[in-house]
Amino acid sequence: MGKRKEKRRSFSILSLVVVALFLGGAGNASAGGGGDAAAMAELSRSLTNAPSDWKPGSDPCSPKWTGVSCSGGRVIGINVRGVGLAGTLPSSLSSLTSLQSIFLPGNQLSGPLPSLGGPATLQEIFLDGNLFSSVPTDFFSGLSGLQKLSLDNNPLSPWQLPDSFADCPFVSVSLSNASISGALPDFFDRLVSLQSIRLSYNNLSGPLPSSLSQSPIGELILNNQQGPKLSGTIDVIGQMSQLSLLWIQSNAFSGPIPDLSNLTSLQSFNARDNALTGIVPTSLTAAATLQNVSLSNNHLQGPMPKFSTSVSADIDKGNNFCLPQAMPCDIKVMQLLAVAAGFGYPSMLAVSWTGNDPCGGWFGVFCDQKGNIVTLNFANQHLDGFISPEIANVTSLTKVILKNNSLTGVIPNSMTSLPHLQLLDVSYNQLSGDIPNFASTVTVVKTGNSFGSGSSGGGSSGSTSAGSPASSPMDGNGESKSSKGIIIGTVLAVLVLVACLACGVYYLRRKKKMEKLKRVQMATFPEQLEQVKIGNGAVGSQLYTDSSNVESTDTTIHLDNNENVISMQELRKATNNFSEESILGSGGFGVVYKGVLSNGIKSL
Repeated sequence: MGKRKEKRRSFSILSLVVVALFLGGAGNASAGGGGDAAAMAELSRSLTNAPSDWKPGSDPCSPKWTGVSCSGGRVIGINVRGVGLAGTLPSSLSSLTSLQSIFLPGNQLSGPLPSLGGPATLQEIFLDGNLFSSVPTDFFSGLSGLQKLSLDNNPLSPWQLPDSFADCPFVSVSLSNASISGALPDFFDRLVSLQSIRLSYNNLSGPLPSSLSQSPIGELILNNQQGPKLSGTIDVIGQMSQLSLLWIQSNAFSGPIPDLSNLTSLQSFNARDNALTGIVPTSLTAAATLQNVSLSNNHLQGPMPKFSTSVSADIDKGNNFCLPQAMPCDIKVMQLLAVAAGFGYPSMLAVSWTGNDPCGGWFGVFCDQKGNIVTLNFANQHLDGFISPEIANVTSLTKVILKNNSLTGVIPNSMTSLPHLQLLDVSYNQLSGDIPNFASTVTVVKTGNSFGSGSSGGGSSGSTSAGSPASSPMDGNGESKSSKGIIIGTVLAVLVLVACLACGVYYLRRKKKMEKLKRVQMATFPEQLEQVKIGNGAVGSQLYTDSSNVESTDTTIHLDNNENVISMQELRKATNNFSEESILGSGGFGVVYKGVLSNGIKSL
């Protein structure tokens, strides 16, 4: 009997424990459901035009609210698309600790986005096409499970991608027309699962970050940035081996298209409306998987590329291909483009170097009358990069002027093979190494570089002290055309001024001399004789004349207004034909003669 009582007592205790555990579990479940119900009730109250069965106080999972997904009595998804929902999203959504997805696109939701750092289970957020005004700085914090995000087409205040963005295990991100500004952060090597990112129609600027080369991104969409736009080279694209779609149109990218041989899955390449230069690489034209390409409105050079007939190509508008058809360029064009490749195909050369004749006005290129390229002058053009060994293929060169740039590397040994080279001016760059052994007829100007102590050329290694003047058109000798014009204009102005001064001095001296040798005033009238005034007194009158100006005409000098006048014949007679014996002296009015008139009157 004692044993039976003991067994009954043990059974009763065990039953009580089971009942307690059951009641405790039910209580916990009820508490969890109550938490979700409270959060969903607050969401319902913050919205207008919510579904009619979203009634605060009711269980959103039993019966299930429209657009709400549940599992085990917990809310795991909210999916209400394009039904005109208005209002705001409350921060209480972060208490839905089992929530996996929020789909509320195409509504009229407004206000700031809520911080959703609570539910680590949240994997998808689609809030595109609404009226949200801002993104909180901690929006991405704690979302350690977020894989998909879409905030397209929201009138957000300007914001930048925070560092916490890279802590999310994103697979796809779409933030088009979402007011993102600033530079692209260099954190893409941390986004090891990212396959697609769309950041078009924002206000991004600056270069592409180098970390893109370590990203598995297959679709990179950065087109149509507003404002400053993305810029710099696109070299990093050549290292994105998983890339299948690239849209970078309507930006400010420059430089050449890189080698794309590693992009074995490339299907779409859209880079139109930029400032790309250089030759289109064969790795793009020969890409086996390529389906469409758009390159119009750049500064691409060399031969027009030819793509497979299966490729939809937009390439023929707004570029600087040497010919309007897919045909080879002149050999001189290709030689010069190989030189420009060392400088990174600078835009200022790409804009000027048009057509198929380098002697037709290409910037920095000077030819002789036979069409041979004799001078390359790229002084003061802010060039970087290096001197390409391919420059030796332009065998007619006599002068190469590269002073006042930022070139690095060494002077290529191949330049010593240029048979006609006379001058190489590389002063004021950042070159290093040893100067090759040029012929004694070659002058190498090397000042302002970091050549090694053993650097010495076969020819003269003179240095210049020219500074770094602003860029200006150059002639074949490295002189600024505008400077020459100023000098010539100044010299001409000085010469004209000297000539004017000389003429003025000559005129004044001549005038003074003529006043000393001035003739006696005469007037000749038809059918009248020449008249000479000699004074008013009958005696002691003075005659002012000059024997060198006396003509042998038989003129009669008569009286005007009762003044004494004498005939020229009588004057000759009175002065013995103006003989030297009759000269008394000379004065301001000429030579003074002594004479005796026929009436016996002496006249001076």
